[in-house]
Amino acid sequence: MTSSDVLLFLTGLMTLFCPPVAMPMYAAVTGHFPDATQRRIALRLFVWIAVLMVASVWGGQFLLRMLGLTLGALTLTGGLVLCLWSIPMMRGTHAERDEQRDERRSGTGRLEHAQWRSYIAVPLIFPLSIGSAVISLVITTATRFHTIADLSIVSAACVLHAGVIALTYLCSGSWCKRLSEIGRTIVERLSGIVLTAIAFQMLAQGIRELLPGLAS
Repeated sequence: MTSSDVLLFLTGLMTLFCPPVAMPMYAAVTGHFPDATQRRIALRLFVWIAVLMVASVWGGQFLLRMLGLTLGALTLTGGLVLCLWSIPMMRGTHAERDEQRDERRSGTGRLEHAQWRSYIAVPLIFPLSIGSAVISLVITTATRFHTIADLSIVSAACVLHAGVIALTYLCSGSWCKRLSEIGRTIVERLSGIVLTAIAFQMLAQGIRELLPGLAS
């Protein structure tokens, strides 16, 4: 694996993860948490994203083959889950749901911890940070460069990309502070619209890959 191949791989990852687009979406999801919690979320995301990407390098293709799954099936499932998450955000009922949960439960620290943990998988990791396209790129690259040395280089590139994602999210906190309450509401609604559009695109892509006859 040459330096040009590594640069091309990193360029592909950065193209699929666009920091200017990800920052307002991340701020819309986590902006109501304290600064310390936002930093904790970003660091937790770095660990999980790095683990998932490195695991895809070394065993992604084998795991999919062993379970009999395809990337199309994962894309379709991810689209369904994202729809359930993003539509309340688009309608503005996501914040109301959190407020009602606050009123029903006691123990502020435990509640806050449970809330931000529920955001980690969807939408922060999938699809905001990594999606089926990223996993496909990682698995395809690992298939082309399959020696131990090459896989180690690809893994290091994945960890570097996870660091870029975490740094982007760490900068989102200061960006969110500059927004008023109305501004945060607008960003949340727009982010919900974008995430819903991504969800429907994922649904269409998953159906097209599982049922190619429908696309003809």
